[in-house]
Amino acid sequence: MVRSIRRAIQWLWHQEGNPGQRARGLAAGVFCGCFPFFGLQTLLGVALASVVRGNHLLAAAGT
Repeated sequence: MVRSIRRAIQWLWHQEGNPGQRARGLAAGVFCGCFPFFGLQTLLGVALASVVRGNHLLAAAGT
């Protein structure tokens, strides 16, 4: 359990981009995850991350 948590934290830490880009991508994913459009939430999150110049992979993970 501890090993999997460490891997998840390391995965987040080693994403490309500066911390601001990573934060914008994750925030876009969490924001779009609250929409009631099931099935389109990930696509909307990645699109919003493109608009705000965030990390696309973290946006998809955030939804």
